[in-house]
Amino acid sequence: MKVNGKQVSYDSERDSVDGEDLFADDITSARNIPKRDFIESSTKQKRDPMKVVGKQVPHDSAVGHVTGEALFVDDLPFAKNELIVDFIASPVAHGKIVSLNSDELAQLDGIAGVFTCADIPGHNLYGPVIQDEHFLAEGVVEYVGQPIAIIAGESRKAILHAKKRLQLEIEELVPVLTIDEALALLEEYGEDARPIAGGTAMVNLMKQNMVLADHLVGLGKLPGLRGVSQTNGSLHIGALTRHREVELSPEVKAHS
Repeated sequence: MKVNGKQVSYDSERDSVDGEDLFADDITSARNIPKRDFIESSTKQKRDPMKVVGKQVPHDSAVGHVTGEALFVDDLPFAKNELIVDFIASPVAHGKIVSLNSDELAQLDGIAGVFTCADIPGHNLYGPVIQDEHFLAEGVVEYVGQPIAIIAGESRKAILHAKKRLQLEIEELVPVLTIDEALALLEEYGEDARPIAGGTAMVNLMKQNMVLADHLVGLGKLPGLRGVSQTNGSLHIGALTRHREVELSPEVKAHS
């Protein structure tokens, strides 16, 4: 068969292409030029040509990394008026932020500013698919190390000195880490508790101020809901386990 003017052969059993090098840019349809989206193989089956490219395209930064020529931040000389930026992190897994002496820290020598979520001019949510993570904590911290404030200084020494003057008060709350603890919390709050399934729905309701939760339970962090285990000859597959994880699990393979 011929793909974009290059003679190649297609092996239907291996689902691969042999012949000259073929990259995505070589295919006309990859450049949004009208072209027939399907090709016909020797088995008379219609296939998308993008699925049979069969060649690896080098990453944009690959050459720089393997040759050592890639520039990283620490390799670059300081720019004029450059500031060092660090953040103030939560020391607890769950709690309410009571106070932070950000104004006092901002007045220290060598410190250009200390910024909390209140200083962000736009939205404070981000995420690769669903924007449901806080850039800076808003009122409540939900894990150790969660950024609470950004501190900018003229040097690392100035920032280190400022952190030693930090006064952060957090009312520590009990984190929910197991299913039993989550069920106990539901029983404690009774009718006031409102379980909501689905992170997307929860984020939308919170954005509209329709839900103000004192406690949030992230199922992804609960042990036992992810992975495959075996006990007394019985398989336990967590509800959040992906199909691929089940397929590759040694325990599942032993039973197949």
